[in-house]
Amino acid sequence: MPKPVKKQTKVTKPYKAQGTKKKVSSGPKRPLSTFLLFSQEERANVKQQNPNMNGKEVVSELGQRWRALPENDKKRFRETYVKNKAEFEVKTTGDSQASSSHPVAEKAKKAKTKNNKIELEIEEDEVEVEEAEEEEEETE
Repeated sequence: MPKPVKKQTKVTKPYKAQGTKKKVSSGPKRPLSTFLLFSQEERANVKQQNPNMNGKEVVSELGQRWRALPENDKKRFRETYVKNKAEFEVKTTGDSQASSSHPVAEKAKKAKTKNNKIELEIEEDEVEVEEAEEEEEETE
C-alpha cells in the first residue's frame, strides 16, 4: 500500500499592485482633446434623454454623436482645444509668447479630416502677421 502523499501548499507573498505610487504633479495638466470637450458638453443631454443607460452605453452614444457631428460644428471644439493647447504651452515652457514655429504648437493647430489626412489650420490673421513680420525684416 502506497504511503499517503502530503500536499504541499505553496507559500505566496501577497500581491502588490504595480504602479501604485502616486504621481507628483509638478506642472499643469494637458488640455482636453476635442472629443473630451464635446463629451463634457453633451454627456448631460445623453443622460437626460436616456436615464437608464450605464456608463459604457453613454460613452458609446457620445462616440456615435461625435462621428455624426458635421465638421463645421467640430470646428468650435478644435478652436477651444488650440487655445487651451497654446495656454498649456505657455505654462510649460515659461514663454510669454507661444511660437507658431514651435513643433508642439504647430501640432496643436493640426486637425484630422474625415479621410485621416492632416490639414494645417492657419487663420488669415496669422498669415497677415507673418507677412507683416517678413516685410519689417526686409525693410531693416
